[in-house]
Amino acid sequence: MVAGEEKAVVNLAKSAKEILELINEDTDREGLQDTPARVAKMYLEMTSGLRTPPPEMTVFDRGSNDQMITILGIDYWSMCEHHLVPFYGKAHIGYVPQEKISGLSKFGRVVDWYARRPQIQEQLTAQVADHIKEHLSPKGVIVVFEGTHLCMSMRGIRKPNHITVTSAIRGEIHKQEFFDLLKMRP
Repeated sequence: MVAGEEKAVVNLAKSAKEILELINEDTDREGLQDTPARVAKMYLEMTSGLRTPPPEMTVFDRGSNDQMITILGIDYWSMCEHHLVPFYGKAHIGYVPQEKISGLSKFGRVVDWYARRPQIQEQLTAQVADHIKEHLSPKGVIVVFEGTHLCMSMRGIRKPNHITVTSAIRGEIHKQEFFDLLKMRP
């Protein structure tokens, strides 16, 4: 645990226990005795992007590659900042390098870092695009997020089979090529 997280776990666990009591649950029953501590650790994990430094993007010379590089189907989960329940889905990234490229795993790390905080999908999409543009200075970048929002699936309107799609485009990008590649994925 990072320094100071012990106190956060204690305080979050107290709050989780209070919520259970407020909904008339018996926090002494066997199934719930350890739940407040588990909830506290879950919230710290789901918001770790608030307490860790941004991921480095390992940079390499692009060589002779001037074609779009596309990474499709990056799994992510985040937390709706309006209801504090998860949303999850797939992120898709394409960029046309100018002078630099990055290791492919770094894109997943960037997605995770921004996703692990209370968030809205529209902002998450823009943050990932801006991060890539800032660190790689590509000719262009496109980021598309598909998301299922549990705040919409399990409460309120209760529409469990929805997919929300957001996109952010920075610079010159081969949009048609990107969307054609996106259609090809299983």
